[in-house]
This record gives sequence, C-alpha cells and structure tokens, in this order.
Amino acid sequence: METTYEERLLKERYCIDGENTWEDVVTRTINSIIPESDNERRITTKQMILDKDFLPNSPTLMNAGTHSGQLAACFVLPIEDSISSIFEAVKNAAIIHKTGGGTGFSFSKLRPSGSVVQSTKGVASGVVSFLEVFDAATQSIKQGGKRRGANMGVLHYTHPEIIDFITCKQKEGKIKNFNLSIMVDNKFMQSIIDNTNARNKEIFNTGVDGIYMNGEPGILFEDAINDVYFTGKYGNMTATNPCGEQPLYPGESCTLASINLVNMISEQKLINWKKLESTIRAAIWFLDDVVTINKYPLKEIEEKTKLTRKIGLGIMGFHDALIKMGIPYDDIEAIKAAENIMMTIQDIAMEESNNLTQYRDAVITRDGKSMRNTTVTTIAPTGTISILANSVSSGIEPVFSWVYTRKDTTGERLIIHPLFKDALTKIYSENTPEYTKIIQIVKKYGTIQNTELPQEFKKLFKSALDISPETHVKMQATFQKHVDNAVSKTINLPPSATKEDIKKVILLAWKLKCKGLTIYRNGSREEEVLCLEKPVVVDNIVDWIETENAFYESKTPAVIYKVHSGCGKFYVIIGHDKEEPTMIFVEGDGVGGCQANMAAMGRSISAGLEWGTPAENYVKQFSKVKCMTAMNNKLSCGKSCADITGKCMDDAIKMLQPKEVKIGKDEEKCCDAPHYVMEGGCRICTNCGKSRCS
Repeated sequence: METTYEERLLKERYCIDGENTWEDVVTRTINSIIPESDNERRITTKQMILDKDFLPNSPTLMNAGTHSGQLAACFVLPIEDSISSIFEAVKNAAIIHKTGGGTGFSFSKLRPSGSVVQSTKGVASGVVSFLEVFDAATQSIKQGGKRRGANMGVLHYTHPEIIDFITCKQKEGKIKNFNLSIMVDNKFMQSIIDNTNARNKEIFNTGVDGIYMNGEPGILFEDAINDVYFTGKYGNMTATNPCGEQPLYPGESCTLASINLVNMISEQKLINWKKLESTIRAAIWFLDDVVTINKYPLKEIEEKTKLTRKIGLGIMGFHDALIKMGIPYDDIEAIKAAENIMMTIQDIAMEESNNLTQYRDAVITRDGKSMRNTTVTTIAPTGTISILANSVSSGIEPVFSWVYTRKDTTGERLIIHPLFKDALTKIYSENTPEYTKIIQIVKKYGTIQNTELPQEFKKLFKSALDISPETHVKMQATFQKHVDNAVSKTINLPPSATKEDIKKVILLAWKLKCKGLTIYRNGSREEEVLCLEKPVVVDNIVDWIETENAFYESKTPAVIYKVHSGCGKFYVIIGHDKEEPTMIFVEGDGVGGCQANMAAMGRSISAGLEWGTPAENYVKQFSKVKCMTAMNNKLSCGKSCADITGKCMDDAIKMLQPKEVKIGKDEEKCCDAPHYVMEGGCRICTNCGKSRCS
C-alpha cells in the first residue's frame, strides 16, 4: 500500500532509529518529558497527543529522549558591536540550527559601514556584510539532517544603514536563510501619518517597495511588543524568532505547542469547551516540563530561559474549525469565534500557570497572582505539525488554496484539503468529469469563486486570496488581544495589489495594536512553498491598476497571470465582462524601455477592445512576434512579450466562453468543446460551426 504524505513526513523528520509509527514518537516524547512519578498525567497527556488534540513544536517531537535533547523552537541571540561577539553568535546559531531551533538577531548595535574601528584603525564592513556571513554559515548547517536553518534579522529604523538593510534581498536568492524585519516605534508611525519626517517617509516607502517586490521586510512594532506587564525588569525585546511570533530577550528561548481546534468541535458543530479546557491545562503542564527537562545548547540560554520560563500555547486548524461550524472566515461570526476561543485559552492558561506555583516555584507576579511562566500563549505557524495533525489548516491562517502543490525538503506533493474534498464529493462524485474539472480549476487558479458551485459552498470555502486584506488584519488583531507573545499571520494580497494597498495594511495593523506584520503579494517570488499553476482569478478588484498608471476607475472582474519573458517576470491583467476580455493591463517588474513598452501594449490592446476589435485577433497577430531575448531564455513563457500576452488572452477567452450560446431568438446547446473565432464580426464555433449571428 502506498504511504501517505503524512506518513512519509513522520518517517523522514520525526522518527528516530527503531521507530515507525506516530505512537512510537509520542511514547518517546512523553516518557522523556513527564516524570515517571506522575504516571496518571503521563497516560492522559500521551493520549491527547496521540489523538492530536495538541502537538508540541517540532524540535520537541524530534529530539525528546535523544542525545541532543534540545526541545525549544525559538531563540534570540545577542550581538554586540565587536568581531568576537559577532562570530560567537555565528557559532551559537550553528549549534542551535543543528538541533532544529530557529534564531533571531538584532543587528542594531553594529556600527555602519565605513565607520572607523578604533582598535585596528580600519573601517567597519557594516550590517549587510555580516548578514551575509550569518547566511553562509546557516546554509552549511542542515538542522539535525531534517530542517534547514532559519533566521530573523532585525534592524531598528534609526540605524544609518536601514535603507541598505531593507533593499539587500531585492535580488531573489540572496541572503535566503533570513527573514528580515525593521523595528519601528509609535513616533515613527505617527510621523508617517502626519508626513512630518522626510527620512522616515523614505524608510517607509522603501519598505513598502520591498514588500511589493518580494514580501520583505516584515514590520515589528516596538511599543506594542514591549508594552506588556513584565517589560522593564529585563530591558526591551529587540528581536523575534524567524517567523515573528516570539519576541525574546537576547539569550532567551521559548518552547511552543498548538491545540488542534478541529478536534474541539462536537458532532453538533459547536465548540466542546470542556474538552478544550482539559487540553489547555494538560498542555501548560507539559510545556513547563519541557522548560525544565530541555538540554539547552548554551548555559547562558538555560539561565535566561529558566529565569522567565516563557511558554507559548497556541492553536492550529482555526479555519477548518470554522468550516466545521459552518462559519465563513470573513464573516463577523468568525471574529466573534476567534475572540471567544483565544480569550478562553488565555484565561485558562494563566490560571493553570498560577496553579503550578502550588507545586513549583513562581517566577513572576501578574495581576496580583503568582505565575510559573511570564508568558503562556503564542500563535505560531504550524506548518509540519499541521500536516501531522491530519493536514489541518496552519495556525490561524485561512487555507491558501484547497488544492495546491507543496514543496519542502521531502519533495513536491499535490494536496487536496480534506474538508473541501469531503464537501465537494457530496456535490460531485469523485470520479466524475465535474469533480475533476473543479480540482483542476482550483489547482490552476487557487479559488472556486468563478465556478458554478452553489453560492453557499463558495461563501464557506473562501481561500486566503478571496479574503480582504482588512479582514486578514482584523483577524490577527483579534487574536493578539488575548495572546501574551505575538501572532504569526501572513496578510495575503493578490498580484494586483498596489503599494497604496500595502501602506493601508501597515497603518491598520499598527492602529489595531498588532505586534508585527508579514505581508505577501502572491506571485511576487520565483520560489514559493505553496504553489499554484497560475496566479489567482480574482473578482471585483478595486484599483487593480497602479494609481500612477490608472486609466480605468470602475470595479471589474479580472484574471491575473504571472509570466516570464526574456527580460524577467511580468503580469498580464485581463479585465472581463464574464464573457470576453474588455481591457488589458501589462505590468513589468523592471523599469525603463521594456516597462514602458509593456504598459503601452496594454493600453493599445484596451483601446482596440473598446472599439470592438475581437480579442482573438490579438492572439493571432501576437503569435507571429518573435524576440531573441525571450527565445534564448529557458524561463520564458513564449517567443516574445507580445506572444506571451496573446497566450494569456487566449487562456482567458477559453475560460470565459460559455458552453451555451444564443442563436437567433432561441437558446441552443453548443458542442461539448467550443472554441470560437471572430469572422465577419460574428463569433463562430470552430468545432461545430454554430454562429451567434445566424
């Protein structure tokens, strides 16, 4: 029998020698973490993890009971302004990466490039040069033979090299083992709103340009991160772990676990609050055990971690749970559910941390109560453990696509979301052409919103790019209100999103007191973990042409294609009236002649369409245009930019044309494979010869 992706992942990443099953991994984990004297808790907690009610972070499952014994996922390492400190951090990061942990650094203390080094009378090489050193070291270390090392690099906006920092990853593939974030404060953000500081405006706009180009940098809000009950005692937190959900002090670590919300939904499609409570309490005890039993990679990290005993209990499968309850992700009821769920988790987690002090030492007093842990909650991205938990949705993210290709270190896999598949098979049997067609459409475009599926089905099964940016941010902010640490959440934008859209998202996230922000415009990177065959079909796009290029102001449905020519990638945006293309916008990622020519081509086509030129004529004529630069580039999607634009138009025409056409006064059924051409001003099916004009 062929093994499933989940089974392969388990064997390749989590099983050690002699292990073959999930029960083997869980037994080793439980027996090495929960004391033998607490046998009753061993039994109940083991069953919870076996049932996948909650799962600890990957390093715990990988390393518990092994020689490594390093169980934490999140670390922040200190970097002072000296060669010895910098390379000590490089060494320590390598040690942590080998055990499966991720590291974050603030480079804000490093002097800028060109500064005089008093001890040698030489000059400093600067932040970016040392980023490259860390990146090269990470590239050579594979985490425990199972995961590639990951880093977060943070720079405060006041650093002289902030612009170079923001732009250092614009060329794809450079410094690829780092996520980069800029740390900004309320003063900075207010200056953007008031337009009172030219330097800050330049930083902000450069950051927006980077996000538009490839999703970096991330934004960290300094005051929100440090405006918490325990700040001041140990200074400010200046960096986070690689995905941004865990702000930490330099030299501190944190271990995480996530509750599988799908398992908390009853047969009556309601939240089983009693089961959720017992899971929370068991998880808090388990995580505190992890802090105690962990074999820390460095003595300094052990001391600082045990001083604060930070743990982070979060959730996964939130979108799946909403679906099981019949609630669309972008419905007001989803926000209410998020509020109730996370407030409950936070309250019970704090109560249980207080209960722990009856048996173990307290480390802090919070709201007048003794606490075993300074933090108890975090919302992490639950990539691989979500797959282990029967491929539930990651963290609090909406599902990216119901059908997609996933690329990771185990290879490339086609994944169909289980709940989507179950619901779809109630409409179309799995082996029917209708079912196959829907799967192909979703794999190709990432959405079902342009299909003929029932409206209620489409409303419930909205994917990430069907959800407005504002809803994404509001959902993150709702969870953040009841989370001690931070929330990992990607604000997914369609390829058509403008820089103004990105600015609005940043300002809204700051206003709603998010601690950080990750924005990604779909299709803006060459290599993506979750891959669709083509960019998403998006309906009712507002301002889908950049402001400076805008000449259409009305809302319009559109198909967006990300393609490659000889001189790089570009986008073909095809507006339509649900039957045929009505306007075209062609946008390149570069500047200069090609960019201008692409824009001119789009305007010319649009003008022709407006005057009645059939779209098919452009397809026919553009196929004759050749460009040696495109023909010599193996990534090019066609013989020239014009040829590629024509191919996109042809695809859109085929997608939009109906299977039924009106002939005369009556509506007749066309053939099963219609393809139309325009002849003498009439649309004629080349397959059966029927005409809309006869």
